Amino acid sequence: MAKKKKSLLPGLEIMIIIVFFISFMLFAIPRCNEKRLEYASTDAADTTADTEQAAEDTQTTSPPDSVLLPASPVTEVTMPAATAPVLQTSPTLPATAVNTATRLYVTIDGLNIRSAPSLDSAILNKLVLFEEVHFLNEITPFTEQISLGTTVADEPWVKVKTKRGGEGWVYGAGVYYYKRKYPGMD
Repeated sequence: MAKKKKSLLPGLEIMIIIVFFISFMLFAIPRCNEKRLEYASTDAADTTADTEQAAEDTQTTSPPDSVLLPASPVTEVTMPAATAPVLQTSPTLPATAVNTATRLYVTIDGLNIRSAPSLDSAILNKLVLFEEVHFLNEITPFTEQISLGTTVADEPWVKVKTKRGGEGWVYGAGVYYYKRKYPGMD
């Protein structure tokens, strides 16, 4: 019987793969550690700043006198706009806290920002699609059904502050946490 001659090629390929893998690990691990330390220091600084800001806020602001809650869930809005109750979940944010406020993005091009949470209230401004606004921790305890193109939304009103400093009420379906166009708006 003839003996097979052993080839060096498979062994060489395995050695090349091992050397490549070790080289990659030597390259990647230090970079990952640098990024991990960078993120850890950034998170620590943010946590410290948030704690200091919260302590400052509790010293300089007082809690709201009362929080208005509906007696029962409202299925249909029958109140006039001027007397519509507002649920206030926390005190209005100071101007310096807007940077830490929740960012929302406009999902409907030409969304009206109004003086009160009602379709009958005065329009203060129009917002463009994907414009960034800041949530001011105020929403209405009631929802309102409004036709938005091909869909009917049933959402509360939300108080926001624009980058230009204007404050007002927008319909809840018109803002979202991510940049996206409202479904059904063509």
